[in-house]
Amino acid sequence: MNKPNSFAIIKIILTIIMIILLLMPWYEVGITFPRFLVGGIYISSKYLISGGIFLIASVIGLISKKSYKEDMLNHVIDVMLIDTAVIILASQSFINTFIPIMIILYDIVTYGFRLELLNKGKIIIESSSNKIRMITLIIGITLTFFYNLPFELLNINISDFLLYFSSVMTIFSIYEYYQKNKKSLLAKED
Repeated sequence: MNKPNSFAIIKIILTIIMIILLLMPWYEVGITFPRFLVGGIYISSKYLISGGIFLIASVIGLISKKSYKEDMLNHVIDVMLIDTAVIILASQSFINTFIPIMIILYDIVTYGFRLELLNKGKIIIESSSNKIRMITLIIGITLTFFYNLPFELLNINISDFLLYFSSVMTIFSIYEYYQKNKKSLLAKED
């Protein structure tokens, strides 16, 4: 098995574990996750474990992205990981629904661009602002899973700031992506 496929399988497994951990009605089968009190904040170990899983899968995603830029499979799985995390966090009222909507909007638009360019046999020029968007998004999601600690103890909501910043960066990233690929996107097929 080659490295891109190994990375893909690991990220799929980690994403599935995260989904099961966060969405399975554990209480119905008599399983409860320990909760801790940290500085007046009750923390569920379920979210700490999920945050660790998310962080590991994200780091693997960043490593695989650096090594395999044109690997669509790893790219799709990275999207699955991020989108799943923000949808679950929004559905459980940890974050505002604006955030997953903006992130999924970016994924749909850029995949449309990507497919159009691939159909034309053109090279995809990535948006440099997307790197900033992705890093702030990953850090924001990870901090949300970790209850924004240690910043929450100082009453500084860094996780929400990073997630909203990343969501707004989506607009700039889509615009930059379009501008960098406009000539190829608008070119007639040969």
